[in-house]
Amino acid sequence: AEDGIRDKLVTGVQTCALPICFASLHAGWRGGEMMTKPFVFAGRELELNFATSAYGGVRVQMVTEDEQAIPGLGLSDCTEMIGDRLAKAVRWRGNAGEWAGKPVRLLFQLKDADVFSFRFTA
Repeated sequence: AEDGIRDKLVTGVQTCALPICFASLHAGWRGGEMMTKPFVFAGRELELNFATSAYGGVRVQMVTEDEQAIPGLGLSDCTEMIGDRLAKAVRWRGNAGEWAGKPVRLLFQLKDADVFSFRFTA
């Protein structure tokens, strides 16, 4: 391209302006869910990098590796997150840190939103 920026490639949820690429978990206004594979984490808080529309939102549920509910860490226990944040802590009624070192899964529920990354912090 004349301006020195390569052509933009958009495929599903991946956008590339080579050599830099971004990917996200995306759901439109009808919403959607995605569950991770089992993993073990260290830390006490889950942080998300996400963006929503004014009408969208993100909630997260933590379940056991065999997809059993964990009291206090369900979707109804999670404060809905709205906006555009690089690192916002997920707030549940329960304490996610009690599950550090144990295999868990995360269920992401999105409506008109993108989640770019998540991490656990101390």
